This record gives sequence, structure tokens and C-alpha cells, in this order.
Amino acid sequence: MNNLNSLSRALAASLLAVGALVSSLAQNAQVEFGQLFTIKGNIPGVKNGTKVHLRSYENGRSIEAECLTKGSSFVLSGKVNGTMLVQLQINDKPESAYQDYDIPKYRGGMFMLEPASYTVSAVCFDSIALNYDFRNVTMVREKNLKIVGGKAQKQYQEWADATYDARLKTKLLNKQYGDAQYREKSLGGPDTIIMHRLQPLIEDAEAAEEKTTEDFVAAHPDYAVSLLLQESQMDNPFAFTAEQYDKLLSKFANNYDQVRYANFVKKVEEMKAYLKGSHYKDLSLETPERKSINLKEIIVPGKYNFIDFWASWCGPCRAAIPSVKQLQQKLGDKLNIISISVDKKRQDWERAMEVEKMTWGQYLVPLSSMKDLMDNYYVKFIPSLVVVDPEGNIQLYTSNPDKAHSYLEEKVK
Repeated sequence: MNNLNSLSRALAASLLAVGALVSSLAQNAQVEFGQLFTIKGNIPGVKNGTKVHLRSYENGRSIEAECLTKGSSFVLSGKVNGTMLVQLQINDKPESAYQDYDIPKYRGGMFMLEPASYTVSAVCFDSIALNYDFRNVTMVREKNLKIVGGKAQKQYQEWADATYDARLKTKLLNKQYGDAQYREKSLGGPDTIIMHRLQPLIEDAEAAEEKTTEDFVAAHPDYAVSLLLQESQMDNPFAFTAEQYDKLLSKFANNYDQVRYANFVKKVEEMKAYLKGSHYKDLSLETPERKSINLKEIIVPGKYNFIDFWASWCGPCRAAIPSVKQLQQKLGDKLNIISISVDKKRQDWERAMEVEKMTWGQYLVPLSSMKDLMDNYYVKFIPSLVVVDPEGNIQLYTSNPDKAHSYLEEKVK
């Protein structure tokens, strides 16, 4: 398993909204597919008429179903093909009660759905974790919601239990870091001493959490959740060699969810166009002086080249600029830094350059080259950071500036 993310990142990737939304299966029989699932729950403390919502968006497939409770009980049903990571949401507050900028709060949890019968239970409604709670780590209550049914859910629960302690430790440390970072001005503002102390602890905890998941997946390649976790890493270009991709296909060939595996095979074939170690591809760009130039003209052979795809409106991109300046100062002429903006409006790019005062090469992707940018570099998000070695081969592709900078500081001597 290569660089599996922590639970929160894996779940976030799995719940990305892609593809067309399938509306409520209970109300729109014409869009139903797959086989029947039924979810029955009885939770003390739930108000009569509370909205129960099931939803998921993953791999171009979507599912959504809802019902209202009768007393403390509810029944959800619909159809699903294969397994899906879904979220059960129970909201006893009507939508009209939320203000424009409120984050809707509901109680619930994640589970693996397949054509099967499920039961949902909890000691009481208030014991179930909230989806959002700024003051507390909601994961502490993760185990309070019991969802039983289906082989895939049994496998998922096994993984959740095996990784719980490691995941919780990361969450708690990050909560402490956030409290220090956003400490009120009346108390002195950010507590940089605590932040500095916590940073290595968080890194160690994240590494331990990742290792726990890697070990679980290695031991259970036939589990649906294992393929789900690996699948969440596949939208990551230049991360695997052809040999590594072939090993992944072999590793998960006997996975419980053959529907997901078939999609996994297609994704691997797509990503083989972006193999680790591939030679960089040319790209038409523009200079601040509005002159056309090709990427091959600004890549310096014999040196490490650091390409930063960014935009003026990208907060994380702008936040990373000071550390790029430090990287330039530390490595000097040993490293060739190239910033390439994907701004659609040239004036936005020009204003950002004026404000940020970046002294390395600055270029813009013209609208006519946007398709080539996607085809050649798979830039679906920014920042997208690319490290090209002295031979012109791509050795690292990441959205994490710290990871890119650490890699370059180690490689560039």
C-alpha cells in the first residue's frame, strides 16, 4: 500500500461529489439499480418526524434516500450495486431553522452499504456523534452508533475497530493544535510554543495511523474496505510505476466487491498514462510580458526543477509562497523553481505577482493550453507540485508543500 491517508482523508476522498446525483431512491423508482437494501432503526430520544437521510457520492455513483421517523423508529430502503461507503444522517432540526451561513448539524455515522438488511441502534439519540462540533472531537462518540448487517459492513467495522486508537490520537492532537493556532486575541493570539511542540507529535501520530491502516489492508486485501482505501489513492498521478500498478491489480483480484474491482481495473489503466519516473511533457505557456514560451525552454537539464501549479485565488498556494522563498534562499542556483499559474484572468495573476514579489520564473497557462495541462499533468486540484529530476523525469507529484520541500532539501546537494 502506497501512502494511504488517514481515515478523515480517505473518507473525504470517497465522498467527493462526482457524477450526476441520483435522487431519492424511495421516491424515484425509474432510477433504481442493483439489488434491494433495507435499514431499520430504533433510537430512544429521536423526535417523531425526524429526518433520516442516507447519502453517498463515490466513483461516479451516487445514492440518496430519506424518510421520517415514526416515534423513535425508521425504515430506509433502496437499491445498490456492489458496496458503497455511505453516511447515515439523522437531523431533528428543520432546514428552515438554519441561518444562511450555518453548518447543518446532524448525528450519524459511516458504514458500508450493499444489498442486505441492516439494523441501527444507540443508547440514545444524544449519544451519537455530531457531524460538526468545533469545540469537541466528535470521533470520541464514533462507537456509540451500532450499524449491523452485510459482510462488507462487518469488514468495515473490523477495520474501524483496529485503527480506532491510532485515528483518535491523531484527531485529539490536531484538536490541540487547532486550539493553539486559533486562540483568542484576548488570550494572546496563536500559541506558537504549543504549536511547535505539537507538530512532531502530530507527524508521528499520522505516520502511526497510516501504518496501522497499511498493515490492516495488507492482511485483508479481500475486504471491500481495503479496496476502498486503496481506491481513494488512485487519483494521484506519477505515484506508481507500471510494476506497482500490476501488483495492485493482482493483490486485490479476489476482493469481495467485484463491482468495485472492475472499476479499479479501469482506473489503473487510466493512471498508467502518468507513471512515476515518466519524462516531463511540454506545455505552451505565457510570460508576464505576454510572450509565448514552452515549458521545455525553461526546464534546466542537469538540475532538479520544481514546478508549482498555483492560482491567485488559491489560499493554500498563497500561504506556501513564503516557504518557497526560504527554499530558494537555501538551495539557490542548485534548484530551478518554476511557478505556473492557472488563473483564467491575467489581471488576477499579475496582481498576485505584484503582492507576493516572487523572484523566480513566473508563467501563465493560456486558456488554449488548459486541456494539455490536464492531459499531460492531471492537474485536478491546486497546488499541484511537480519535482523533475536532472534527467527530466518526474519523481514526485504532491499537493503538500512541506512534502515537496523536504524531498528537495534531501535530494538537492
